[in-house]
Amino acid sequence: MCLRRIVLHLVTALGVAILATILGGVAHALVIVPVWSQLGTALPFAALVGVAMSWAVTEATTSQTSPRPVLRGFRVGVELWAALLPMTAFEGILRVSNLHDGSSWLQAIAQVVIAFSSGFAIGWLASRDSRSGLAMGVATVALALALGGAVPVTSSVRSLVFFVSLLPVTAITGACIGGFHRECGLGQGDA
Repeated sequence: MCLRRIVLHLVTALGVAILATILGGVAHALVIVPVWSQLGTALPFAALVGVAMSWAVTEATTSQTSPRPVLRGFRVGVELWAALLPMTAFEGILRVSNLHDGSSWLQAIAQVVIAFSSGFAIGWLASRDSRSGLAMGVATVALALALGGAVPVTSSVRSLVFFVSLLPVTAITGACIGGFHRECGLGQGDA
């Protein structure tokens, strides 16, 4: 990968990190409680998600010929959110059955494995390409880590609504990545 492409992916990631942090902060403030003072600490994690999403959009774009990278990015954002569903369901089952232990390394490892596996499966099924699957798996793990693990959707309606509000956040940021890729010529079959 040439230096220009690396720089463009990093710029994309930084822009997406700022956008996703603001959108996530607004969603959190509207649904749960304002956390404006803590948003600065979220930026490094959001940047990690941005890099991973940029890679996933690139792989999705190069694995399939598409003249519409914005729609491809939107789709990747929706798929990324969907890839969180199995991990979230696993966490919900543990909570409902009173088996949840927030300090358990085994549960944390299980969440990471589930997140990567579901992301890989969705990425591969969408493109029939292992690189796309790998990129989506990594992006799913990055997003799960940025969220601090699974959102505890069974603990309150607000948590469930917050989790659902992440869908437009990931879709919008994915579309923005796709648009940036289009403007910069990223993902044009040269991955």
